Amino acid sequence: MATLAPGYVVVMDNLGSHKGVAVRKAIEAVGAELRYLPPYSPDLNPIEQVFAKLKALLRKAAARSVGARWAALAELLADTAAVSPASRERAAIARLLGMLGYRPDALLRDAHPGVRACAALAPAFSGDQRAARELVSALEAPQDADRWFTGHLPGQEGWLHCDLAEALAARASDLEAVLPAALGLATASNSFIYDRDLAPFVRLAFPQAPTERTVLTPAQQAFLSALLANGHQPFDEALCLLLLGK
Repeated sequence: MATLAPGYVVVMDNLGSHKGVAVRKAIEAVGAELRYLPPYSPDLNPIEQVFAKLKALLRKAAARSVGARWAALAELLADTAAVSPASRERAAIARLLGMLGYRPDALLRDAHPGVRACAALAPAFSGDQRAARELVSALEAPQDADRWFTGHLPGQEGWLHCDLAEALAARASDLEAVLPAALGLATASNSFIYDRDLAPFVRLAFPQAPTERTVLTPAQQAFLSALLANGHQPFDEALCLLLLGK
């Protein structure tokens, strides 16, 4: 009680040991006030309602092994997405299914571009051209992608477009196929997120640092021009201007 002083308010939960007479007397003896939190109710906590429903559905599925339970969970998530009117919920399920190792095919055909992009993030879609096209399309306007949903989705780190960029760059083998995305990212990146969203495409475009003798492809020219126009300077400025014929 040495840290308490008159006028302090001590808030405690409803654990039985917190309600002993000695506890109240000790707190009030220094002029502090004791208050208890309202009685806990699952009805006041939405996540508890979700967990309760999920556990009931898993019991109904009668899955006994770990593998069977994961499969049952994936099926439940997919069934929920199929009837959910909320695009954010469908996007969250798309990301969860991908994290569980599944291919959310139905969600890759969703009406909402953000849901399709989140489905395309599934590692199981690596090498799938449909998924690649969705990622490219989403990254043509990265700022719009970041406004699709409020709050972070499962597995999301920072801006959503950064997750999309990292996935696309990791799967791409050449710049030309993802050029629209690279050009879009050039307009959105800044010094705080450059390493996550734009730098992977610079490395993809220029696996070897260019020299005065480098002959740029049309895709490289377009990308380098976009980088310079948006204040990014991946190489010596004089060299960039020389390569672009300026």
